[in-house]
Amino acid sequence: MAEILAQSGSRTRRLRFEAAAAGGRVTLDEGRVVEVRAIGPDHVEVEIDGRLRRLRHAVVDGRLHLWLDGHALWVSAVDPDADEEPDATSASPVVRAPMPGRVLEVHVRAGQRVRAGEPVVRVEAMKMEVELQAEVDGIVLEVHCSPGEIADPETPLVTLDPEARDDPAPAA
Repeated sequence: MAEILAQSGSRTRRLRFEAAAAGGRVTLDEGRVVEVRAIGPDHVEVEIDGRLRRLRHAVVDGRLHLWLDGHALWVSAVDPDADEEPDATSASPVVRAPMPGRVLEVHVRAGQRVRAGEPVVRVEAMKMEVELQAEVDGIVLEVHCSPGEIADPETPLVTLDPEARDDPAPAA
């Protein structure tokens, strides 16, 4: 059995893997079990709550990106022996598409406050619609895309400023 800490946005979970012939079992920190039935080059079949589901996956910049029912999630391993608990500082303030796709909708505008996990852009990739989410809380500095454009994994779609504050300055 292998155990890792996985970080997605600002959330960290402990995952325990047990390998089997064609798949295996993943136990989440709260005890929920996900049965992995088959692994393909771009998908994995899992049983979640008694239902067989197909998740698309890709590894980009060392992160595992998963898509299920139009929702996107990225996971990166965190050293379980690290002295400190992981935090959102490793999350990126730049939203990029995990693979080439077409921008369908932009949900934010410059100056808007967003929270980690909030959808900012919807793209179509591999015949699936995927909501790309902010990885950090912050203010939208710039939107680099428009609906209809092709999103390349290297090109920023939205840039956030995680340090920005939108509260009014105190009166003098």
